[in-house]
Amino acid sequence: MLEELAAEDSTIFIALTETHLNDAILDAEINIQNFTLFRADRVDRSHGGVALYLREDLAANTEVLTAFSNNTTELLAVHVKKLDLFIATLYRPPNTTEEMFKEVSGKLQSLLNHLPSPYTEVILAGDLNLPIITWPSRNIRGGSINEQRQAMELISLADLAYLKQFIEDPTRGNNILDLSFSNIYDLVHSYEVTKTTIKDIDWDEIRKEIGQSDWTTLFQDKDTEGALDILQRRCFEICKTMVPPKPTNTKKQRKIIPRDRKNLMKRRIKLRVKFQKTIHLPTTTNIQSELEEIERKLIQSHKNQRAQEELRAISNIQINSKFFYAYANKKLKSTPTIGPLINPAGELESDPTKMAELLKLQYESVFSQPKDHMKVIDPHTFFNEPQVTPHQLSSVEISTEEIIVAINKIAPNAAAGPDGFHAQLLKNCKHQLALPLKLLWNMSL
Repeated sequence: MLEELAAEDSTIFIALTETHLNDAILDAEINIQNFTLFRADRVDRSHGGVALYLREDLAANTEVLTAFSNNTTELLAVHVKKLDLFIATLYRPPNTTEEMFKEVSGKLQSLLNHLPSPYTEVILAGDLNLPIITWPSRNIRGGSINEQRQAMELISLADLAYLKQFIEDPTRGNNILDLSFSNIYDLVHSYEVTKTTIKDIDWDEIRKEIGQSDWTTLFQDKDTEGALDILQRRCFEICKTMVPPKPTNTKKQRKIIPRDRKNLMKRRIKLRVKFQKTIHLPTTTNIQSELEEIERKLIQSHKNQRAQEELRAISNIQINSKFFYAYANKKLKSTPTIGPLINPAGELESDPTKMAELLKLQYESVFSQPKDHMKVIDPHTFFNEPQVTPHQLSSVEISTEEIIVAINKIAPNAAAGPDGFHAQLLKNCKHQLALPLKLLWNMSL
């Protein structure tokens, strides 16, 4: 699952909490290709821990600011110098004492107070286990005195660093426990809370079922299409019973409106209501003037946002070209069209068939016909090519080892082809699928 996320084009980092790592687990054992791992493990107790996978080209010039654990809470913070980006991931388990949390929050506050520059972008994500905070209102309801003080400590820390919290939907049950903060207010345009199902797949059982199939007998007296159909149906039947269905995503994207614009819009509504109720001329004149000023500020706010989005898109040309082109396509106001065209009679022609014929005639008119004495009749004679007897292949045999090597080259998030086989199925069951795929390839040659 993590390899799939990391393989996506736009992935810069993956922050994890409750990693359950310790000194016995080496970085090499949990390595993700093209990513560098940073971690803060719990030392004298099990569970807990945080980690950060950072893209390799960025990790080369990244400073670890802290990797701290007091055996209850963990904090990992790095500064990505290439992007001037501060990333921190934090884990606070339930029933954490105020003293333990203050130790970590104090370290985090000190780091935020001494950022490398005033323009450093900040991302703080983690599992805080503070369901008593209502987001986005930030009201504190219920809980013990100990929890309330820690909740106030977190909110105060966010306020002092001008951090906005983006997650407003339950992340576990009916509670918002996993939080994401940043000082870039337009950072998050949408998010998704997903219940992971990959971990529920019993790959061992799937491999066992596929491996027990007698493919040689099943493919006997079958042509290539018949054998492929048997392989597809057999694998589908096995996966249908052992792979949980993908949860349906019904969440709509949320468009986040900047706070200053929200305040202006609220003020505009109040003034409009007041304007309708007021009959005193000087008052209505003042209200009208204020409404006009609000409109000017709203227009300027939109202009500023568009300028920020444009600068962000430009800055992502090299590190995330997909983001840049998505932004450019979003701003296209019209779809390019062809026509109308002028026909030989000098009239405008908009009929698609007739326009296609006009374009065909135009293209043909720019080509010149070769002279008869310049035409090449026999290329072999003209180019003095020696006559070579083509080699003939009498037999080709593809081995299971070659099939496995080919499967290893498939990207983990590659889309399924016409046969419907997902990359995860091929990669997780490559040794069991190598035999039927070998038989299929050799039958088709």
